[in-house]
Amino acid sequence: MFASPTLFVLPPDRLGCDTPIHWSLGEVDSRFPLSQKEFQKTAFEAEQIWEKALGKDILVFDNSAPFQLKTVFDDRQKMTYENQKLDKTIEEYEAMSESAKRQYDSLQAQYKKLKSEYDTLAQEFKKDLNNYEKEVTKWNKSGGAPDNVYEDLAKEKEDLEKRAAKLNNMSEEINELVEKINSLAQNVNSQTSDINQQIETFREKYGEPKAFIQGLYDPMANDITIFQFQDQNDLRLVIAHEFGHALGIQEHVSDPTALMHFLMDQQDILHPKLSQDDIAAYSKACPERFFSASEKLKRYLVFTPWEEMHPADIIKFFK
Repeated sequence: MFASPTLFVLPPDRLGCDTPIHWSLGEVDSRFPLSQKEFQKTAFEAEQIWEKALGKDILVFDNSAPFQLKTVFDDRQKMTYENQKLDKTIEEYEAMSESAKRQYDSLQAQYKKLKSEYDTLAQEFKKDLNNYEKEVTKWNKSGGAPDNVYEDLAKEKEDLEKRAAKLNNMSEEINELVEKINSLAQNVNSQTSDINQQIETFREKYGEPKAFIQGLYDPMANDITIFQFQDQNDLRLVIAHEFGHALGIQEHVSDPTALMHFLMDQQDILHPKLSQDDIAAYSKACPERFFSASEKLKRYLVFTPWEEMHPADIIKFFK
């Protein structure tokens, strides 16, 4: 049986270092917020983050590749949906609360102004009414007031009646303001109680906030599984992070803004790129190869097409 000469036995290429890793996309569960097409587009973008920074193709999409990017829908994504819904409810509550506070402050200002005006007018009215009643009593005891005094008292009575009517209207307006203030306070208290109950229900169901795995690279299963993401930008970071593990980066880096940090919260989610720590981690996983003259000759003979070979090139390896 024919055996290849030792000359042409080359060290194996390192996937992700010397040759690209071929990957395929499994079925994307329809309960996730992105379609199959959108998911694949996002994965391409995650791939480009690495290739743009490193200047070479290290990941290649291939429908037939056994290494697969797939999804699993479980409580993590369910919790994300409920958390997003709760966040929206809290945001609406805060907007309502802020609006209610402005309205409450405005009503309180109106109330204080009107109540102060009412108290001043009521005090003056009470004083003038008391003087009027004393004057009437005095003239009644004297057998009646002269015509000119009687006319003055009649005018004063008419004025007091108008002032009393005005005070009565102001009192009703004050009471309406008090009712509005109390109703507004009750409404805010009711919605505050409701939002607190929703938060408590969420905590009872899922526990206190904690870190959890959004994606997982499994070298034994030869796949990447995505469990949770909030939106397309978040997914891009998660896939790019797991691609990093697939490229051979086993340990997380310390820089919190790095793609390969253990926590996804300080990265530039809109314009993600590799940090120096990410590049250093890749270089450690894929150290540069230094070939001997004989290894270089082997690679030349194996990888160079026959028609492109030149004797002068071969002679170089023996110098």
